[in-house]
Amino acid sequence: RGRLEIVGPVTQGEIARDLGLAEPLVRVSLVELEGEGLVLRGRFRPGAAAEEWCERRLLARIHRLTLEGLRRRVQPVPVEQYVRFLFRHQHLDPMTRLAGPEGLAEALAGLEGFEAAAGDWESRILPARLDRYDPAWLDLATQGGRFLWLRLSPSNRDPDKARAMRPLGRSVALSFADREHLSWLVRDPASTPAVGSIAASIARALEERGAQFVPPLLARLAVLPDHAEDALAELVAAGLATADGFQAVRRLMRRRRDRERLARARFRREPDWGGRWTLVSAERGEPASDEARLEGWCALLVRRWGVVFRDLLARESVAPPWRDLVRTFRRLEGRGVVRGGRFVASVGGEQYAASEAIEPLRAAAEPVSDAALVVLAATDPLNLYGRLLPGPKIPAAYGNRIAVAAGRLVAYRAGGSFEPGPEPMEEAERARLEAMLGA
Repeated sequence: RGRLEIVGPVTQGEIARDLGLAEPLVRVSLVELEGEGLVLRGRFRPGAAAEEWCERRLLARIHRLTLEGLRRRVQPVPVEQYVRFLFRHQHLDPMTRLAGPEGLAEALAGLEGFEAAAGDWESRILPARLDRYDPAWLDLATQGGRFLWLRLSPSNRDPDKARAMRPLGRSVALSFADREHLSWLVRDPASTPAVGSIAASIARALEERGAQFVPPLLARLAVLPDHAEDALAELVAAGLATADGFQAVRRLMRRRRDRERLARARFRREPDWGGRWTLVSAERGEPASDEARLEGWCALLVRRWGVVFRDLLARESVAPPWRDLVRTFRRLEGRGVVRGGRFVASVGGEQYAASEAIEPLRAAAEPVSDAALVVLAATDPLNLYGRLLPGPKIPAAYGNRIAVAAGRLVAYRAGGSFEPGPEPMEEAERARLEAMLGA
């Protein structure tokens, strides 16, 4: 102490040689300084074979200068280029589409925690990312134990004052989640959503006995199948229940149409309930800490968007506030998990990116001249028009559709009305697009 000024990472042997001291004596002194928080040990230089020591404030300065140097090396790209990157990154470009059950698992991992209308998942969102989408793949993914479907953002209402929750319909927002992430994806609501008496009875039975198939559950509660359908739909819409397999969602969405058809035919068949039903709280287990939740969301958002900034959170209805996320992103940048900098021009605030996304982002500089037309649901994550991209803001509602080519808006349908994009088109093309968006 007092004889050495550390000017950079240095090994114990180098200190002993410079001071002419025995290495054991040097180590005792360094450990003492470490205990006082004045020096840190580790391997700080590339290829360092031995343990190194560095003065704490000097190491912080080296780290800060390194991050600043990395940020200066980033050249921002136009927002249109970023959108072209997103179409490839999220597998909407025909050249990057996925295939088979493995491709569906990758698509679900990229869409995890994103809320979209229940009726759009299998009609537009997943088929847009997969070649020859097969609904059996989704049943396999959700019955296999890795993924489940649920509602992440039910309304928080006073159960003593609110009316019963509206049952599940095609416009109700649903999400997919990895079961291992439920501890930080699902949060306890401020109040229990209000549900009807039958739905409450089913919830109590699931809480007491665990996951159950529907027929024995109905026999135990003496509930009619029609009433049970409505009650289960209520529990799903309230974010309280889920089931094995997506077949249960399909059944609940089409129940009214089936009832009318079956009534006309004067015939009643046993409903296809899917697999076992369970409470979301039972699947979640113990809630994660706030730090684990924020780090999980940062990793999820970077995977989905490649580059993350505040404006994108307008499409993330259940994500934590940006002010909380940005503090976690700063810590992750300091640990080398993400890169910070100005990746996308004309976007305000801090931006963070996955290291592996930087090169593909630069590679999206030139638009594809013969880009195929892609029809999106307005509830798709890439409905960024009127938010990140110029143009009309197309409401993210079930039934609204968008036609896009190379990231450019070609036409859209909102509220039942067809609207052409900014570029002129012939009548034949307009009629074709109108029929396509109306399908």
